Amino acid sequence: MIVINNNEYKNIKKIVSYGDYEVIINDNIRTGVSPIIDFIGENFTLTIETVFDIQWVQNIEIGTKLDVTKDISNIIYNDGTNKKTLANGIYSCILTKIAPDKLIVFFECKEEQEKIFVLINEVIELVK
Repeated sequence: MIVINNNEYKNIKKIVSYGDYEVIINDNIRTGVSPIIDFIGENFTLTIETVFDIQWVQNIEIGTKLDVTKDISNIIYNDGTNKKTLANGIYSCILTKIAPDKLIVFFECKEEQEKIFVLINEVIELVK
């Protein structure tokens, strides 16, 4: 289920692709391959770009909850006419591992400037 500004969407297409990343945290360079998650509805696409290594997620135990809020590099909302970044809003993202290659994504974002509220509670499959 995805809710955007009080409109609930079901039957969302989910596409997980992967990209290389490099970030510097406390003067340490961290690199890896991270998921880019696209949620596609009838009239929108919402993309969550991350900077956590997919290997890290694959190695955790089933049932583990991960707060990956700090590992989100961008949130892009496209309603077909406008493409907006929501990364300046207040957001949180929790992943729960439910199978070797499946996660529940629980994501909330409130972006005051763009006047957009997003709630995601969806299962994604990490297939590479």
